[in-house]
Amino acid sequence: MNAVITDAETQLPQDTQPDHYDFEKYVTRSRWASYWHQVRDTLNARPESVLVIGTGDGIVPAVLRSHGIDVCTFDCDSKLSPDFVGDVRHINAVLMGRRFDVVVCCQVLEHIVFDDFENTIQELAKCAKTRIVLSLPYRTTSICTFFVSFLKIRPPKLSFRVPHFWHKWKFNGQHHWEVGTKGFSKRQIANILLRHATPTATYLAKDNEYHLFFILKPHCS
Repeated sequence: MNAVITDAETQLPQDTQPDHYDFEKYVTRSRWASYWHQVRDTLNARPESVLVIGTGDGIVPAVLRSHGIDVCTFDCDSKLSPDFVGDVRHINAVLMGRRFDVVVCCQVLEHIVFDDFENTIQELAKCAKTRIVLSLPYRTTSICTFFVSFLKIRPPKLSFRVPHFWHKWKFNGQHHWEVGTKGFSKRQIANILLRHATPTATYLAKDNEYHLFFILKPHCS
């Protein structure tokens, strides 16, 4: 049964095109690598119940279900047939007190305005019993990649990435903000998270350094 909430102020994308999640177009190798991290960090918590926010192509929920986990999905787009339909900023009003061992929220919160970010993190902390698996887009440039391309040398084993701190982000039709751009530093994001959860790990996804992961233990647990 789907739970529905409406919000006249919502700024979440609502109209997903039928072919948006076509496997060959949507699931790139880097995105697949990110899925591995989402699943690994969820399974490591040994959960019995998981809430995946952002139904997407359904791969992550399907893999978790194959491990015998009770998985529910949450999305703002009813056409994706999530278990719960609504605005992530008001997720607890939709869940009506229901909580899950792990809440997975990957590449979702950049779709809401940054002014609502902290309140949404607080909402997630209330519905997660033991862990939040969060990832956000991280806009950086690899210094090593630049020199490898310019000097035509073999790539080094270590890669140094520089955030786009000079780049004033503008809404691009999907993302209202991205970590690493002007006004949205990694430290700023971390400080907000610390007010509502304890980070147990922070890392860039291997083979997809555009995805910055935070593994969090909610203070409400």
